[in-house]
Amino acid sequence: MRLELASVAPLELKPDPWQRLLAIGSILSVIVLGVGLFITNAANRHQQEATRRQQDLAAAGQIADRFAQAIDQLGQAGADKIDVRLGALYSLERIMRDSAIDQPAVVEVVAAFIRVHAPASAANPIAPTASPQNFRVPTTSVDIQAALTVLGRRNRDHDYLPHGLNLAGTNLGGANLADSQLDGANLDNADLRGAFMSKTQLKGAFMGRANLYGSTVSVANLSKAFLVGADLRYAKMHATDLTWADLRGADLRGADMLGAALAMADLTGADLRGAVNLTKDGVRCAKVDDLTRLPGGITRPAPLNDLELEFCRFS
Repeated sequence: MRLELASVAPLELKPDPWQRLLAIGSILSVIVLGVGLFITNAANRHQQEATRRQQDLAAAGQIADRFAQAIDQLGQAGADKIDVRLGALYSLERIMRDSAIDQPAVVEVVAAFIRVHAPASAANPIAPTASPQNFRVPTTSVDIQAALTVLGRRNRDHDYLPHGLNLAGTNLGGANLADSQLDGANLDNADLRGAFMSKTQLKGAFMGRANLYGSTVSVANLSKAFLVGADLRYAKMHATDLTWADLRGADLRGADMLGAALAMADLTGADLRGAVNLTKDGVRCAKVDDLTRLPGGITRPAPLNDLELEFCRFS
């Protein structure tokens, strides 16, 4: 017996106009919603930008007011106003932290405050001291020390100072400059007698004829520093980096040079008589001439050949 399937008429699907309208309406709704969201988002961005600009203007105005107030307070003279000046200095430091763009102006103001109120030619002039036994470490006023501290711990990446930090001709005797960031600073003719500069960054600093008698510059970075004619008598220079430093005519008598690095330093005309903890190897890579005076027991090194010179350059 065979089973035969009955033929079925083909199914005809006729489009429903109502469903088509619904589909088109849904698409249009999505498009309108997308356009609305785009317009709303653009309007929000514009409003946010306007709000940000207003906030920036308000913040700039506040900083300008704070800056003007700090300048006014810093200019108040007298021993009875020292707390006012201290407040002004720390307010300026806060401005530097809050607004990097204002740091150069703050640095210039604080440096000018030091130059005006602590000139090297004032009550404590630069003068030679006969022996360390008679030497008394000078004292630094509280506000000058605070100003130095503010400058020393600033973020140098925000300086933008065309001529660097200018502390030339200042009286910084006995100041605490430990760990200070003073790379490239101008300290020409500065009085730094008895100053404490342990781990101070002074790379490339200008210190021509500066007075560092009896100072402590241990573990400090003085590489490529300009120290022509500087007075470094009895300075403590333990592990000080003096590579490539210009020490022509410098006075290093009695200085403690334990572990000091002098590779490629220029010691022509320098006086190192009585310097302690200095070895022949310590000056082997330095530049000396017939006018260089060395400590007893250290013979003048022979001129370096090309191979030795190349080694010293990278030592």
